[in-house]
Amino acid sequence: MIENQGVKLVPFRRETKLTRYLALPKELLKLNISPTAMVVYALLLDRANLSQKNSWTDERGRVYVHFATENMAQYLGQSEGSARRVMKSLEDHGLIKRVNKGFKHPNEIFLWVPTGSVDNLVETVRADMADAS
Repeated sequence: MIENQGVKLVPFRRETKLTRYLALPKELLKLNISPTAMVVYALLLDRANLSQKNSWTDERGRVYVHFATENMAQYLGQSEGSARRVMKSLEDHGLIKRVNKGFKHPNEIFLWVPTGSVDNLVETVRADMADAS
C-alpha cells in the first residue's frame, strides 16, 4: 500500500471490488470540453443517481440536482470562478440546464445524457418530444 496526499492506494487486482466511482459516458470524449468539465459532469451524474432515488423531479419527471458552486470548487481544488466557468461550459454544450429558484435557494441543475448511455432511448425520445411541445 502507498499513500498520496492522504489517499491510500492499493494495486488493482483480479479480486478488487470497486465501491465508489464516477461514471463518464464515453460520448463526452467526442465533445470539445475540458477534462475538468468532464469530471464535473461525472460528479453531477453521480448526484443525479441519488436525486433519482430520492424522487427529486420536476413536474415533467426530469431529475434535478443541487450542487453549490463552493462545494464544486472544493471537490476540484479550484476557485469558485473556475467552477462557474466549468458549469457555463457544460451549459453551452447542452449537457446541463440550470434553473434559478430565487434568492437563497439553490439552482436546480438538469442533466442531458448522451443517447448512447440511455437504456430506455425510445421512452426518452418520446418524453423529450412531449417536452418540446
